[in-house]
Amino acid sequence: IAQCDLSHSDKVKGTILLMQSPGTPTLIKGTITGLEPGLHGFHIHEFGDMSDGCKSMGAHYNPDNVNHGDLDKGHVGDLGNVTANESGTANFSIQAKRVDIKKKDPVKNQEKKENLCVKTNVLDLKSKYTIIL
Repeated sequence: IAQCDLSHSDKVKGTILLMQSPGTPTLIKGTITGLEPGLHGFHIHEFGDMSDGCKSMGAHYNPDNVNHGDLDKGHVGDLGNVTANESGTANFSIQAKRVDIKKKDPVKNQEKKENLCVKTNVLDLKSKYTIIL
């Protein structure tokens, strides 16, 4: 289990859990408050550098070097969207079959850090809120 508490914004707060048992998909559950109502892109990025928001975190995690996609195909880091209700709260549960939080980073031979980014919305792809696990 990995837990992320959102703390990089005065307005946006929340908790996200990534849970995985051996041989099973990763379950990503969370609640985020303080968002604008509507859709917000949700992604795993390459790096943990938050010096310039999602921009400095690199591209979506894409170990297979494939085109952008969704939970079933495309970048492993493409997690779809979370939807904030009229009060700005997004409650979500995502079953991410291709995200493996139990694996070690094959290059560094150490436990991986997943870098999650919540975008302002699905259309403009401008960075706003970032989460590091």
